[in-house]
Amino acid sequence: MESKLTELCNIILKLRDDVEKLNIKIDKLETKTSIKTISTNNRINMKIKKSEKCEKDIQNILEKHSLYYDFNLIKDLYLNSDNDKHPIRYISKNKFQYWDDNCWNEDNNGEHIKKICIDTLQSSYLRCNKYENYINNNELYIKNQEYISSIAKDEKYKDRLITKIKDYILD
Repeated sequence: MESKLTELCNIILKLRDDVEKLNIKIDKLETKTSIKTISTNNRINMKIKKSEKCEKDIQNILEKHSLYYDFNLIKDLYLNSDNDKHPIRYISKNKFQYWDDNCWNEDNNGEHIKKICIDTLQSSYLRCNKYENYINNNELYIKNQEYISSIAKDEKYKDRLITKIKDYILD
């Protein structure tokens, strides 16, 4: 039993190190692309973004395991500007557009938008879901990991997220 726990701890620590390496790569990519993301009308590109919220705030959002709070994080990152600056447009049923490289790109069913939003959520959540923060509550750490993994696989979740984005844009 103790050897399995040690093995799990080692796996978790390795995953954490891998996540840290990925975060460093994302930070480097963000730095390299920051010049590209400035457009003539100040519209932000629809790319994976790093939240400016503190780690504790993101951790609290993650621990809710809720689409409502996930959407609020996405809204803060991509939709909290004037309507004419949003990087997402709803065109008609199942047709969206997203802003990237200074132009609008077609996105049927919002597939690209969903992927970017999910990748952004996962990246933000993995940054703060550190084993050290849950030494006394391993179950919550595991539930968080399962939630982070599940949002990428759950098509109904993705559809509800894009519906919330559409509703917000149309509102």
